[in-house]
Amino acid sequence: VQLLLVGDGVVPGTYYWIDGASGDFDITQPLAADFGQTTDNIPAVNVQVSVSPSAALGAHNIMVLNVSGEVAAFVGGIQVTN
Repeated sequence: VQLLLVGDGVVPGTYYWIDGASGDFDITQPLAADFGQTTDNIPAVNVQVSVSPSAALGAHNIMVLNVSGEVAAFVGGIQVTN
């Protein structure tokens, strides 16, 4: 799955993960070239996510650690269905 995440804190150096059991999700951390802006000049990044076939069904949070060490969550940002 490729996700486009948009928000003021989305800048190179931020770290992304999805809550869940170990091995349910694998995120390829973005490179500087993966960051850009929307047409409204809001920071954005493309993130590649692999989802295990055995991942728990339901909503999972997308977590972001910014360069200042602050954590934010997109609650229910990923929905796993069968």
